[in-house]
Parts: sequence; C-alpha cells; structure tokens
Amino acid sequence: MKIDRVVFCLNSSPMYSGMWDIVSEVYTRHTDIKPTLIFSGTKQELLSEVKKDFGEVFLLPKHQAVISNPNLDWSVTWAAFWAMSNLFSDEVCSFSGIDEIPISDRLWKKIEEVPDDRYVVGLGANPYGNLKHIASGHNCAKGHTFKGILEIEDSLEQELHRIWDIRKDLKNYISAWNAEEMSWWGLDEGYISSKLYDHDKVVFMNDQWVDEQLQKRKICRGSNCNYDKQKLKEGYYWTAHMVRPLSNPNNLSKILQLVKDMEC
Repeated sequence: MKIDRVVFCLNSSPMYSGMWDIVSEVYTRHTDIKPTLIFSGTKQELLSEVKKDFGEVFLLPKHQAVISNPNLDWSVTWAAFWAMSNLFSDEVCSFSGIDEIPISDRLWKKIEEVPDDRYVVGLGANPYGNLKHIASGHNCAKGHTFKGILEIEDSLEQELHRIWDIRKDLKNYISAWNAEEMSWWGLDEGYISSKLYDHDKVVFMNDQWVDEQLQKRKICRGSNCNYDKQKLKEGYYWTAHMVRPLSNPNNLSKILQLVKDMEC
C-alpha cells in the first residue's frame, strides 16, 4: 500500500489558521504524496485561509444542523472521510491532522508492507490506552475501501445527518473524553471505532511499535515543540505537532524555525 494522498480538513477556526500553507509546502517539497485539503465553509473563508499554491484544495459546504460548536466541529473531520470515499475512489489516502508536520517516512514504509485492499489504522488499536477508541489520524485505505467498510453515503449531507442521528449510540465508543460535554467532538472516532475493531480487512499497526517508533519520537505541542537539533538531523523524530495558534508570533516563529532546521 503506497500512499497517494494525505488528506487534511479545515474550517475557519482561528486555532488552525495558517497551518495548511506550512504542511502542504513540506509535503510538496519533501515527499511524493499529494497534500489535499478538504475545507468546510464558504469560498470567502477559504480564500482568506489558503495563501500558497501547494497541493489540491476542495471546498465543501457546512451543514449547520449537525454543528453544535464551530470550534469543536466533528463534521469537518467527517467531511474529509466522505471526500476520501467519494472523490478519490482508486487512490490510497491517509488522513492527517493539519497540525502535524511530517519528518520521517517510517510509518509510510511500514504501511507499504500491507496489501492495498486493506484498511490500515496507523496509530494502532489502543492510541488512548486500553479504551477501545481508535484515533482517526493516519487511517489509510483506497477511497472505495473507506466507503465500503465505513458504509459512507454518496451524499455529504445525508452522510453527516446519518452519523449525527446515531450520536448517542456512539458515545460509549468515545471513551477518552465525554463527547456530549465536548459538543460531540470525536464523534468521527466513535463511529470509526464501532466499525473497525472486528473487521477482517482492517490492519492495526502494532501498539508497541507505534509507541516506540512514533509516539515517543514526536516533537510535541505539550512540550512547546522543543527538540534536539542533532536528533532532528539524524532522523530520530517522526512528526511534529504544531504549537497553536499560529497567530501568536512566538508559535509561528518556532514552527518556521523547525521547518528551516528540517532543510539542514
């Protein structure tokens, strides 16, 4: 399974503003994977956000009836899963958080060992501990595989309402936090978790490997994105989780310096 596209989602939330231009340029300059943005909102909102011409951008409408908090909007993520399923049927897509900068290809190399008719859960079966709650990041499959296993509708509006209508049935699968109190943030992961654990086409990356090779080798937002330049040069790190928001000049400066150091 060789990844063709990495797919991101975004709306007009200021928390993630400015990140697409950075990650899309890194992917374009350092990989052969096409960065792809699924933007939920208006054309005006999109034009105010996307400033650089890297990757591909698709505009999808918001559906207010399924949004209880625009700053914690589960439907933005699910619109990206809908897009992978319906727009890129024969391409291998990987979903990623827009605040993640790729540094190493070690996960992609591991995924290449898997047949391309499978669905790969890149962060393993237990990313939140033993909670039976799958992370949506780094789920990889061909578009038609996403569509078949997740039973995604042809219509985006129908698909969002389908998931929204069963939200209370899914909250037990969102075990890392209280979804209802968080405006149903994580509803996408709850639905994924309800579908994937027992499916015979799903491949989970080994939890120990994920912990040792990915999770312990992140440049983390929680530690203010501090990193060892020598380790960066030697290829120790896997990814960087950006500090946010980038409207804070100190945060932006830190991330731009990291990208510059990656070039060395």
